[in-house]
Amino acid sequence: MTDLQNKLKKIQQDKSKDQDQLESEDLEEMIKLTLSQSYKDSSTYYKPSQLSQIIPECYKIINFDDKKFDLYNEETLFYIFYSFPNDEIQKQAFLGLIKRGYVYSKFYRCFVLLQEKVEVDNSKHVLSMFDPFNWSMIKREVLYDEKFVLSIETKL
Repeated sequence: MTDLQNKLKKIQQDKSKDQDQLESEDLEEMIKLTLSQSYKDSSTYYKPSQLSQIIPECYKIINFDDKKFDLYNEETLFYIFYSFPNDEIQKQAFLGLIKRGYVYSKFYRCFVLLQEKVEVDNSKHVLSMFDPFNWSMIKREVLYDEKFVLSIETKL
C-alpha cells in the first residue's frame, strides 16, 4: 500500500512540475508580447480582428456634414454617440444632443432631458432618460442630491 502511495505522490509531483513549466512559459510569452507593444497606440496593442482585416479602408472613414448634423433625429444622434467612441463624430453628436436640451449624467451614464434648472434640494424629481441598453426613453425618479447635480455634463 505504501508503494502505491509513493507512486501517486511521484506522479503528482511530476504533474505539478509540468504545470508550473507551462504556466511560466505562458507567462513569459505574455510578458514578451506586452513589452514589445506600445501602450499608447491601441491599434498595435490588440490583435486586429478578422472583420477589420476584411473591411476596405474606405468604409472605415466616416464623412459627415456639419451643416446637416442638426437635421438628424435624436435617436440617430444617440446611435452615433454610443457607436463611435473617441471620434470627432461622437463629439458632434454630444453637442447636437446638448442643443436639444439633453444633459449627460456621469452618475447614471446616460442622457437626461431636463425640464427645469437643477439645484441641490435633496428632493425627488421624475426625469426622462435615454436608456442605451433598452434603446428607449424611460421615466425615472431621481434624487437631486449633490452627487447627481455634480455629475451633469453640458460641455465637452
